Amino acid sequence: MHRPSKRLSVLIAISVLLGTFSFSYTVLGDSISVENGLSYVRQEMNMIIADDPDCPWTGQTAVAETLVLYDPDGNENGYIFNYQAGYGFMQISFADDAYYLISYGYQAPSSVSKLLKDENIDPKEQHIIYNGSLSYLVDQNGIYTDLYSKKQVQFTKQQAKADYKVFKAQMKTEKANSKKNAVMPSVQMLGGIGIPGGTPYAATVTSTYVTGADYNFLCDNDDFKGKQINGVTVDGFCVDTSATNIVKYWAQKRGVSALYYSSDWWVFSSLYVNMKTNPSTGTQPNAILPGFQTYSRSTRGVSYVDCDSVNGAGGGLSFGLAKQIIDTQTPFLLSVYGYQNIGRNHTMSCFGYANYSDGTQSLIFNDTNSKTWTFQWIGSLVLIQFDWIKWK
Repeated sequence: MHRPSKRLSVLIAISVLLGTFSFSYTVLGDSISVENGLSYVRQEMNMIIADDPDCPWTGQTAVAETLVLYDPDGNENGYIFNYQAGYGFMQISFADDAYYLISYGYQAPSSVSKLLKDENIDPKEQHIIYNGSLSYLVDQNGIYTDLYSKKQVQFTKQQAKADYKVFKAQMKTEKANSKKNAVMPSVQMLGGIGIPGGTPYAATVTSTYVTGADYNFLCDNDDFKGKQINGVTVDGFCVDTSATNIVKYWAQKRGVSALYYSSDWWVFSSLYVNMKTNPSTGTQPNAILPGFQTYSRSTRGVSYVDCDSVNGAGGGLSFGLAKQIIDTQTPFLLSVYGYQNIGRNHTMSCFGYANYSDGTQSLIFNDTNSKTWTFQWIGSLVLIQFDWIKWK
């Protein structure tokens, strides 16, 4: 998923023939610009097309919109390229002379672009600071608003820079880990990588989903926006939306129909109460699994067979654990830091993972802002907690 720049492709091919090259996903020596970013994502797109039989992209898939992202000092540090209608997006970051593919999706534009439009924010007038993970800050003359929660955050420039430094270090570490896991292609597989007229490198990707996973059955935040619970207007409660998708999955795709009652809104409202969601601060991580258990046993009278909650404080969260959970045909709630210094989090429903032959590893989740899957590189996520509950 993260591979060398086109201008190095001939040298790469020669190096492979000599047996001296192992795949890396950095782009050394480039500078940040829309032109270079487009060149990089085109190369990544070609590789994904070759990798993934479900990819709808072709050589003619065109960029319809470009969103510029910034670091806390106001320097460009990445781009979101939204493709023509129905063909998704790609997001990349640039740090220390290297491009990284952060995330992509096939069905809809980036959630960042959607949220900007929903809030009537012009990214040309107000910089969007990307600090890694799900950290998108709208900079309004030094006053920061969290794009996902739509709330102002008490966040100084120094704190933002500290988070960004951690993010860059994490990407480098994950790059090194990915190189260890890379599968060395044979000369026959390589073909004419990056050489005009040659055959693209036949990399492989294994995308694994839980049984019956289908983004068409999902609900998103817009389905509940403006409704009220106990006089409080609902807007963007990510834990309850994600938990509703987990319940719907088990009820509609795995035959545990008693888990679901009446409507998505009824399920959402019940989970909101059982998880003790606060209208101002959201759902506390330690309330997620108990809320699931109470909803199952007491609200719906359904017994579960297994459950667990693993917090990242002890260092137990990893791609390996996510893979282990998904391989038991169990989707889970994936909580990540938005901002490490202030603890604002975001929770999503994870339904799969992807392994790439270059060693890259991604999680496949719904981020609650649209009915789609997002593939996000594990190296860009700051993991907080995994919560899962399994019925028959």
